[in-house]
Amino acid sequence: MSTPTTPSELQKEEKLEHCLEGALRKTSYGLAFSVLPALLLTSSRSLRFGILGLGTGIGIGMSYTECRFSFEKNVYLQRRHVAKAIVDPSKPEQS
Repeated sequence: MSTPTTPSELQKEEKLEHCLEGALRKTSYGLAFSVLPALLLTSSRSLRFGILGLGTGIGIGMSYTECRFSFEKNVYLQRRHVAKAIVDPSKPEQS
């Protein structure tokens, strides 16, 4: 596997790493927050798995949206795990 050498390749690698880490974290949160309602609100096994799947799907959807925004809007991450980001104004909006 070749290592990225140019700054743009390094930036893409950092964004991808951030996206994968966020996807794992948000999917885990969605699953964890859906366990209690699944156990308390339902008595059938299939409904429990449905609620768990819904929570997991919400986590995956949130991470997908964040990653898509990061790559489409050319967002530069200043530090890891920080919500502050800079949007490059030179790239025009795509609709």
